[in-house]
Amino acid sequence: MLMMLFSRSPFQTLTLISVFCNCLKALRIRNTVYGRGLVVADTYLCIGNTYLELGKHIDAFDNFKESILIREELLEEHEAVTTETNFISEAREPDENAVHQYSKLIECFEAFFPLYKRLHNEPKVAVGYLQKMGEAYFKIQDYDRAMGRYVLMRTYLVQVSSIADLSDIFQVSSCTRCGSRL
Repeated sequence: MLMMLFSRSPFQTLTLISVFCNCLKALRIRNTVYGRGLVVADTYLCIGNTYLELGKHIDAFDNFKESILIREELLEEHEAVTTETNFISEAREPDENAVHQYSKLIECFEAFFPLYKRLHNEPKVAVGYLQKMGEAYFKIQDYDRAMGRYVLMRTYLVQVSSIADLSDIFQVSSCTRCGSRL
């Protein structure tokens, strides 16, 4: 980590440390004022990117993961409301706010996944993350990138040892419209 700091100019290093300190202060304030919402998720993303620049991969990983968890919770709430109020929501264009939020979620995943591979790289868990990334790309109608994540997911599926492991990855759920099991 020290090599990464010294490879920059003193001004760049001080600027990076200053940004990092400001992000930590902002996180404390935002948690107090806003609670667990998008503003806090953005702050975790900022802190994760700063840790990444500092070469602190484990800390970056933790912050990206927290940002992802918050965003997924909020998007699930948004989709529940959308599904209840609009039965043909999947047939129309996604709303601008949802596209923005999925784009931010994708940004978190794209920063998070290489760190996950480097630090943990369990094929079963990687498949789950790639599936979520593919679904997020699909939601914003970026089908080429969605397919890219699904193809990459296939390479990890080959490493998963049994059908029992696969059932843990792909959770069975019920259709909210008709109640049938998927």
